[in-house]
Amino acid sequence: MNTTWHALCFFTTLFIDNHTCYFTNNITAYDDIQQFNEWRGKYNKTYEKDHNMSHHFNNWLDNRDFVNHHKYDFTLELNEFADIHHENWKIRNGYKMVQPLAIEHFDDTLTLPAAVDWRDKNLVTPIKNQQQCGSCWAFSAVGSMEGQHALKTGDLVSLSESQIVDCDVNDQGCSGGWMDGAFEYVIKNKGIDTEKSYPYDPQ
Repeated sequence: MNTTWHALCFFTTLFIDNHTCYFTNNITAYDDIQQFNEWRGKYNKTYEKDHNMSHHFNNWLDNRDFVNHHKYDFTLELNEFADIHHENWKIRNGYKMVQPLAIEHFDDTLTLPAAVDWRDKNLVTPIKNQQQCGSCWAFSAVGSMEGQHALKTGDLVSLSESQIVDCDVNDQGCSGGWMDGAFEYVIKNKGIDTEKSYPYDPQ
């Protein structure tokens, strides 16, 4: 019985004259390559070396399969980081864990709603992108301040994560930090710039 082999080509850059081809007898791999190349085109992804291409492709396959087959009650999609392995992504998390404080008092007589969507109350800004920077701690702190400012004034203003990442010398910028440190910086600075006046530009 003869086996038919097919050539599958990755484009090393987004130009068709730069490509790397492999041979396989798995015909379904055509669809995988086509989807991968379409995703790369959408996010302008290029790779310098052939082994980087294979590495990122395998990561992308794992993430795509997880997105397509997860059984959670929320929606997932492939974004610009879909070629990064989950274990590598976890080390980009910039939050520095600290020992949580003990709760001294909790009023368990309160009646709380089953769910709250703060978007309906105009207390959260649209989704932001921290990019490849471990600045989640700054985004968390800024999101909290945006919501509290909106709750108090009725005016939802997008505030500057970049100012905290750049200027909070007690934290480590894109290498991580604490929300408490971000709050302390803003208090000592007597305020924080808006996103418009100090746009996000992680370095």
